[in-house]
Amino acid sequence: PEMSAIDSTAYAIAKMCMEMKIDFRCYKYITENIPFVYDKEHDAWLKDCKEGSRLLRKMCEGRFGDVPQKRKKGNEKDE
Repeated sequence: PEMSAIDSTAYAIAKMCMEMKIDFRCYKYITENIPFVYDKEHDAWLKDCKEGSRLLRKMCEGRFGDVPQKRKKGNEKDE
């Protein structure tokens, strides 16, 4: 499938880290839904973000082991 993704923020951080000789890795999850183009896609985008968060945490736990736990807001329940 045709895709397009642009991440200028990570590029800028990576460039500075390279110049300062600091090891830098960036992991991102790209959602299938474009947020806020149509109101109906907002909920789908939020669902994608939640799934991406879960998958990134799982990947980081597998690679690095020590991943900070998510802070819970007053109205959140355990997942």
